[in-house]
Amino acid sequence: VCFIANVLIGILYMLVYYPGTGNYDTIAIMKNGFGMANQHPILYITFVLCLKKIVFLFGGGYEVLYLVNSIMTIVIMSLVFTYIIHFLGKKKVSFPILTVIALFYTLCPIFNLYKVTFLKDVPFSLLLLMWVPVLYDTWETKGENLKKNGTCFQCFLFLCLSLMRGNGIYISVIVIMCMFIS
Repeated sequence: VCFIANVLIGILYMLVYYPGTGNYDTIAIMKNGFGMANQHPILYITFVLCLKKIVFLFGGGYEVLYLVNSIMTIVIMSLVFTYIIHFLGKKKVSFPILTVIALFYTLCPIFNLYKVTFLKDVPFSLLLLMWVPVLYDTWETKGENLKKNGTCFQCFLFLCLSLMRGNGIYISVIVIMCMFIS
């Protein structure tokens, strides 16, 4: 229910802001490619250029590129928000509080605007949000969850995804170091 509601509200925002929003940095990356590497992370540039190549391969243009990114971001943000609600439910958060949190994630205007925004800060913010359950489980289990392959894979994946933003690697390395120390 949370996922479907988030997607539907995201689609409504996509229709309002069709085909999506962005900033000049992303437009410059689309036009200049790796010429922007001194200003932006290589992983984000690669993502934008690969998405552009795929969209253009199928005959789309920049409008379709923004639309595809909006759809992808709507789905990814909805999945992350749903995962957080599920995580909190597993931790025995009461249903009324879960409902308020779910409504906040679903109806908050800025979150819905971010769902249709082509900007490297959006996936990075989701990455930071995804760190929270891992950190909480590490604290709750006194580090025992770090013995699980799944947790180590998540940490590795989050570390790789942190390369989508220039300062992301520093944040993730510090988080991982603190996690292992504690």
